[in-house]
Amino acid sequence: MYLRDTISNDVSINSYLRDLITTAHFWMNEEYIPHFKMQAIKVDKAPVEAYTKEGIFTVLYDSYNGRTRYYVWGYSDKTLCCDWQWEFVPQSTEDLPMIGSHVKVTGTLVKNENALDGYWSEESTVQTVTNFVSMYGDYDLTTMSPTLARVQIMNMINHTSEYSGKTVKVYGRVMQGSMIQHPYYDNAWSLPLEYDKLIPSIGTYITVTGTFSGTSYDNSKIVVRDIELD
Repeated sequence: MYLRDTISNDVSINSYLRDLITTAHFWMNEEYIPHFKMQAIKVDKAPVEAYTKEGIFTVLYDSYNGRTRYYVWGYSDKTLCCDWQWEFVPQSTEDLPMIGSHVKVTGTLVKNENALDGYWSEESTVQTVTNFVSMYGDYDLTTMSPTLARVQIMNMINHTSEYSGKTVKVYGRVMQGSMIQHPYYDNAWSLPLEYDKLIPSIGTYITVTGTFSGTSYDNSKIVVRDIELD
């Protein structure tokens, strides 16, 4: 009772009690005092705060860990060069909107070793603001932030057997050697383009649709169906 009257924080109370319990157990083992039981005070859990993020809904197929990951993402400012992404675990996957939709995701941000960045939002609800209806093919990377698109491409070129023959859509810049690369950063990722028409000049921003092809990291490429200029 003295501790309750003098210390307002239950965690601090238990810190004192642990020391007292340890000392008491030593005295009991040495038979200085009779044996009796002591336990710490039950600490109420702190209230859990829910967070809401508004952005674009997308799905990452994580072949390294055999997991489908759900994200809401957006840009930090109007320059469109600095993106953010928030992994979440939906309450149900049955009623999720079309990938690429504008959504609001509300959930509890917690630390979890299964999350790709160490944290994710659990028990998340998804509210659709605007439904996206024009997703292309099997893997539409234009529905992803540039960071998530890079992660997906790394999965594709390192697990080619899972993705070869799948239709894809990718946004980026033309680089030397008939290749497409990250739209903003050099050396983030790049993929060769196999196209029977003239590829736009180096540095041009393009959206490529086609088929991913390859049997290994070294021979991965996109067999292009069409190229749109930004």
